Amino acid sequence: MEKSTNRMHAFIHCQEEAGVDITKVCKHGSTRVNLELQSEQPMIHKQAAQIKELIKQVMTMFVKPSAMIYKDIESIDFRTGYNIKNDEEIMIGQAARSFLQECKFPQGKADSFFTSIKAFFTTACNYLIKHGNISEPHLKNAVVADVTRRPFISFAMLDFFVKRYPAIMPAGASLDQLQMQFSLYQIEELPPGMLEPNSTAAMDQTWMKISEIRDSIGQAKFGLLAKVMSHILAIPHSNASCERILVLCGRIGLTSVAV
Repeated sequence: MEKSTNRMHAFIHCQEEAGVDITKVCKHGSTRVNLELQSEQPMIHKQAAQIKELIKQVMTMFVKPSAMIYKDIESIDFRTGYNIKNDEEIMIGQAARSFLQECKFPQGKADSFFTSIKAFFTTACNYLIKHGNISEPHLKNAVVADVTRRPFISFAMLDFFVKRYPAIMPAGASLDQLQMQFSLYQIEELPPGMLEPNSTAAMDQTWMKISEIRDSIGQAKFGLLAKVMSHILAIPHSNASCERILVLCGRIGLTSVAV
């Protein structure tokens, strides 16, 4: 604990001397993820990818490209010295870089500053990997509900939820029927608007439209599949909605007291 506290004080001191807030360099990616986690739209299908993208953004600031290319986030060794960029390549923002060059810091202070920056980035990655739950089975398999990812998903992902929550299967429906609809869905020519990665349409609304697709005799082509997907998308992706209720209850309580 004492070591971590001393490291934090050293990091803050170096930031003050260099006139830089390094957390602002990471702000763009983390802000976007936070906003999406607070969204009222279903996001369980995107959460693992979002967190991985945020971790990757942080890693690119201090890890050599050669240590990251063609590797999954969890297999990147960002703690080993030879995988870390040299001081001239580490991303600290152009304003801070110019300040350091103009002020001509003594070598000892400059080394201390960059050591603290590396420690900050390493700690940030450790925290995101540990608490981001990117390997959590629900997050890994929920991508099956993302229509834009359908060429890269498998029935095993869907089967995970069916086995974990048998009640999501309607009475009388069979796993074989579900798998057949899933296989047809993967090759179906869906309307182009449904496949846009940056579409603003909520994924549950997209599945509602898919449930309305009819076969040659007028029956719902993906009715069972759409029902199961809607249950998956109903899984909360964060506790933001609960916090909103708590805040609202707090406001009501304060109003009642005031009255």
